[in-house]
Amino acid sequence: MDPEEYILLEKGLEQLGITDSAVVMALERFLSELERWNLPFGFVHASGKELIVKHVLDSLAGASFFRRLGLSEVGDLGSGAGFPGIPLALVLPDIRFTLIEPSQKRAPFLKTIQSLLRLKNLRIWEKDLAYLARHLTEEQRFPCLTFRAFSPLTQKGLKQLLGLLQEGGSIVAYKGKREHTEQEARIAESLGLRTQIVQVFVPFLEEERNLLWISL
Repeated sequence: MDPEEYILLEKGLEQLGITDSAVVMALERFLSELERWNLPFGFVHASGKELIVKHVLDSLAGASFFRRLGLSEVGDLGSGAGFPGIPLALVLPDIRFTLIEPSQKRAPFLKTIQSLLRLKNLRIWEKDLAYLARHLTEEQRFPCLTFRAFSPLTQKGLKQLLGLLQEGGSIVAYKGKREHTEQEARIAESLGLRTQIVQVFVPFLEEERNLLWISL
């Protein structure tokens, strides 16, 4: 990271109310390590300022909503390079985050970050959704699932996700424009689920961002 990128990150975090120096330093280390791994593996198609705004700050824009839900655990589906799970785990230490990532390239990176940052509230499952749907026990189900890089929700896909949730559980999906989010909310409602669309603020991002909350 160059000096301008450090400044951008710190200013963005400040706008989100994140000023803990330990958290800021951990995020900087995470980004530096990600950029090092990204060169040979291409985990994310972004770098520099775009990586900070569209991935780190975007992930953290949902932190206040997770706080409001009063959760003890969250499963991050298809975590990829660790978004939104790793930034959220850093600012929400009272919530345990399980990064669910089937890739044999990405999962070792996530484990490296967990070790480097000494994140005790983080675990990595190198499993895919189909495997979890077949093998997850009732005790292992999540009170909440979240994801960013995920295909538009369908009835079939939602039913599969619901099988990973505890009774009374919920889904927090990071989404873009409200009109598209409303379409997915209607799909969830057609299954008898409750929904809420929450607009979130991402510093330095001109694009609209929303969270879609789906509750059993």
